[in-house]
Amino acid sequence: MRRDETVNRFLECEAKRAESLAAGKSEDEVHEAAKAHWNAWAKALLAERKAMEADGRWSFESKNDATRDWHSRAETDFSFCLFLNKGAEAKAALEKRAAEAEGDVKAIPVDAVRTRFDGFMFPGSVFRLLA
Repeated sequence: MRRDETVNRFLECEAKRAESLAAGKSEDEVHEAAKAHWNAWAKALLAERKAMEADGRWSFESKNDATRDWHSRAETDFSFCLFLNKGAEAKAALEKRAAEAEGDVKAIPVDAVRTRFDGFMFPGSVFRLLA
């Protein structure tokens, strides 16, 4: 996925989180809702890879179009993204990162004290250039 697609998918997870939070769910249940949304995408890609391996379309050296296409869709690109959590000094942090970075910094608002990825599946490469 390109960066914008990755960010949009993550924001969809945040929306699932918000829905669960509004329904009075616990923090763990809220995280499970976000994780389930993300992992549905990842599991579909992993099933596709397994099918490609079974029928011979998969190339472990990524030397065919089908494998390269899969890798392109399976990667996660959070490069130059800054997660702005509750309680963070968002504006100052974003300005500092933008000044340090050589690329366009994308701010991602997170309605939580910390950003959680525990249990999230990543079927391909993950790109993350900012702390």
